[in-house]
Amino acid sequence: MDQTPYGRARVQAPRFPDTKISATLLEFGEPLLLPLGKSPSLDEIRATWEFIVWVWNSHVMAMPCWHQPEFLEALKRVVYARITPCEVKEAYEELAARRRERFADDARGVGEWELIANREGGYNLRCDARVPRGFQTPSG
Repeated sequence: MDQTPYGRARVQAPRFPDTKISATLLEFGEPLLLPLGKSPSLDEIRATWEFIVWVWNSHVMAMPCWHQPEFLEALKRVVYARITPCEVKEAYEELAARRRERFADDARGVGEWELIANREGGYNLRCDARVPRGFQTPSG
């Protein structure tokens, strides 16, 4: 969000890009996905995607068009709990900054998602985009 001259955040209008939400999530989650290398285990890749989707959806739900900031507040309580490893805190902070810098106005939530094995021995993400009630995506 942009800042007004008085330091308060100015609300941006929500956008619903016509790109696939899976492609957007791949770009968003890249800092956590790249270190996994070319052949992570299914458990490792699934846990990483769960975290990426959790962070994405929590930030989306906090947008004014969704009116559900409690999801982001709950995520932050977990991330910043004393027992949470510092690596998780760092990963969250990196994704949160990435969200603010590159995707702040993207209001698409992630619905159902799954990893599908591909021919190269890896996995592809398949997921559904969700929009708040009363809004439409560019394609529909």
